[in-house]
Amino acid sequence: MSKIAVSRLRFCLCAVLGSSFTTMAKLNVYLDTRRVKPGCPAPLKISITQKRAVRYVSLGVSVLPAHWDAAQRRLRSGAPLAARTNLLISRRLLAAEDAVLELSLRSPRPSLDQLRDAVSAVLKPKDEPEVVTDRSLLLPAFLRFIETKTGKTRSAYLQSLSRLRAFCPALDALRFEDVTRSWLLEYDTFLARTAPSQNSRADYLICLRAVFNFAIDDGLTESYPFRKFKIRKVRTSKRSLSVADLRRLFSAKVRPSQQKYLDFFKLSFFLQGINSVDLLHLPPDAIRDGRIDFSRSKTKSQLSVKVEPEALEIINRYRGRGWLLSPLDTYSNYEDYRRKVNIALQRVGDEKGAWFPRLTTYWARHSWATAAFDLGVSKEVIAQALGHSSSSVTDIYIRFDLRHVDSANRRVLDWVLYGKK
Repeated sequence: MSKIAVSRLRFCLCAVLGSSFTTMAKLNVYLDTRRVKPGCPAPLKISITQKRAVRYVSLGVSVLPAHWDAAQRRLRSGAPLAARTNLLISRRLLAAEDAVLELSLRSPRPSLDQLRDAVSAVLKPKDEPEVVTDRSLLLPAFLRFIETKTGKTRSAYLQSLSRLRAFCPALDALRFEDVTRSWLLEYDTFLARTAPSQNSRADYLICLRAVFNFAIDDGLTESYPFRKFKIRKVRTSKRSLSVADLRRLFSAKVRPSQQKYLDFFKLSFFLQGINSVDLLHLPPDAIRDGRIDFSRSKTKSQLSVKVEPEALEIINRYRGRGWLLSPLDTYSNYEDYRRKVNIALQRVGDEKGAWFPRLTTYWARHSWATAAFDLGVSKEVIAQALGHSSSSVTDIYIRFDLRHVDSANRRVLDWVLYGKK
């Protein structure tokens, strides 16, 4: 039935039912900004008002407050995908009005809760699938791609998706082909106003580019708007400690309650800069024949680290029940423990103040690589030790001898701990 036909039907029914029906309940589109941070999208809801009482039902659409025209109950013309989003809003509002009308025909004086339930039922039927299955849509592919990630990487993609939704309120209807170079330029301009730094802005774009590569590999699209769109990052500040700073940190006098956090940093360094997520998730029997073999969570590359005596001493001190180390026996989330470690590291110092106020667990990785490079260890061996991708095509054909990596780690420890080169 067309909109005109529905409107005529409503007029006729209202005339028959009388003014008691026409004034019984009012529907409106309401932008709920009560719990929304600045620069973030707010959810659109249908408000159902009856005798000064009101109920709300989500429209399933979120928009930036700056893009919303409350008087017209629609997105402003300059907002991304405004026409498509406004059509979606009008269709859902029409469906809600029809639901109220149908219920009022069956029950002349429905309660406000009954009206809310009727509107909820038509906006989100129980048999409606939660995930859109159209293979040309970007959002389902983005969600499937996120499911392949874990830890901080997963969090980064979820944050990227949040920014994308803030820019594009009708993300549910966005197709790969809709994302053109011009679209990316508009998105980049939006990120320049809302992202905390240029590198954060670049990271959001890199995440979106990764989804496109995933979709192309999966045969979902042939569109690739990044071919002529450059993503630029700026060089980050140094995140490594010098050998002198490492010696100072490792010998620092801290409270007994803080020693375990300092030891965690030291252990990460002693194990060739192993990441916190990998270190904390090692199983109880991870050490076999004096080595730890594991799959790096970020890249899935296989690594093998020789456990030197200095590392084993720390491991034995903090052995866990369900894990090699004890933190996850009590912490449900490794990120919570990592934050505790970072806070403790940033407080290490003396009466004059903290020595390294920006120090985090990740610095152990950078510091190990820097110390190894200063000792003349080749970049290829350092990359192998850290589990980085091959630095060139020819590396694929080279079978690295773990003795080179083991030797590099021993040299780093001897130099940092004992001053032996």
